[in-house]
Amino acid sequence: MKLTLEGLTKNIPQWKAGGYQLPKYDIEKVRAATLASPVWVHFGSGNIARGYLAMLQQRLLDAGHSDRGMIICSSWDEEVVDRVFRPHDNLNVAVSLHADGSVDKQVLASVAAYIKTNSELSELLRIFENPSLQMASLAATEKAYSLRDASGGYAPELASALEAPPRQPGHLMVLIAFLLYRRYLAGAAPLALVSMDNFSHNGLKLFSSVHEIAESWVKTGSVEKAFLEYIGDPARVSFPWSMIDRIVPKPSEQVREMLIDDGYESGDIITTARGSKATTFVNLEEAEYLVIEDSFPNGRPALQKAGVIFTDRDTVDKVETMKVCTGLNPLHTTLAIFGCLLGLRQNL
Repeated sequence: MKLTLEGLTKNIPQWKAGGYQLPKYDIEKVRAATLASPVWVHFGSGNIARGYLAMLQQRLLDAGHSDRGMIICSSWDEEVVDRVFRPHDNLNVAVSLHADGSVDKQVLASVAAYIKTNSELSELLRIFENPSLQMASLAATEKAYSLRDASGGYAPELASALEAPPRQPGHLMVLIAFLLYRRYLAGAAPLALVSMDNFSHNGLKLFSSVHEIAESWVKTGSVEKAFLEYIGDPARVSFPWSMIDRIVPKPSEQVREMLIDDGYESGDIITTARGSKATTFVNLEEAEYLVIEDSFPNGRPALQKAGVIFTDRDTVDKVETMKVCTGLNPLHTTLAIFGCLLGLRQNL
């Protein structure tokens, strides 16, 4: 059982005999429609995107609530695109582990394409200039949003980028600002920028970073003041707050062995030059939720039909307080401290 489009179509009985849920839609048709008229692009090719977010979109596709998939951008470790994603036709296996010991295995085909933001910027520009795009989400960890170092000054790589939109943006926030500027020049179509990184008021932080970069460009005269007005108008560009929770740790050797026992031939775990561990499967915990402020000026995928909760900003803030400050993260921190004191070690 090889994880490729050909491997799926030629061995459907074997996949089903192994208990794998397969896509219920025409994969090639969905991919063509997605590339022609994209609706959702996501920055960050980690397990949360490939496992959880891709699963949400697959639910919509399977049920006929959407005819397009998502596009994932790799902005930090592009090696995984060439070594893992593309050799397997952008397919992925989500392995959900339940508390009772049971396992769900699902082949996900909802990612229409992976884009390397450094070497394939022209393709990303084409997507952002398309008025069909409704949302761009991010899961890049909190440090990706920071423009300044510990001393309060700008990070060295930002010095020239703050003078004018660079031809090759390196910093993720500069890239987002640059893409928004190109969308503005292409007709200023509306868009939602959705941070899915778990820190307080993530949408506000994303807006602040992008706005600061754009403001710097306006001050140097390299872009029009109207661009700043564009990203500052929630009716045209919104920055919804969100809170996401589904644990997707590094690939498990135990899960890999289980898949091999099924006859799965594509489970090699690679380590990139940057230290990322990647493979064709993602192991996930059972519990999940994604709560997003419902502020989408260009419409949005019907993700509420896949289990996503859309609500007002105040409710998102309360959910964040519950998770980050009260119910979950503090307990994890407490357990970690006592685990260290007791000499417990876990290979991470």
